[in-house]
Amino acid sequence: LVCSCWCHCICAPPPPFLPSLSLSCFSCWGAILCVRMSVFHDEVEIEDFDYDEETETYTYPCPCGDIFSITKDELMDGEDVARCPSCSLLIRVIYDIEDFEEEDEEDEE
Repeated sequence: LVCSCWCHCICAPPPPFLPSLSLSCFSCWGAILCVRMSVFHDEVEIEDFDYDEETETYTYPCPCGDIFSITKDELMDGEDVARCPSCSLLIRVIYDIEDFEEEDEEDEE
């Protein structure tokens, strides 16, 4: 896990049963906990997202007028939460990670 400081929600410090986890701040750990326990605005199939080949980013319109986004790398890492940068809404991305693993193997060849 990488500290991305996208949220400053302080829910709890890292639990003692995860001593190997090393994040730079407790607020980011809290944010990770919030995402894991969040209620999602919606669940959206990856096919319904727009894809920008230049930035390798999938986007989907948010009700607030901005866009949810998630990168190809995040999806390949197993991430399934797209965030809107303007509001607190989250959506779960429905996709088959194997499709991205196969695509990555083809790119390497």
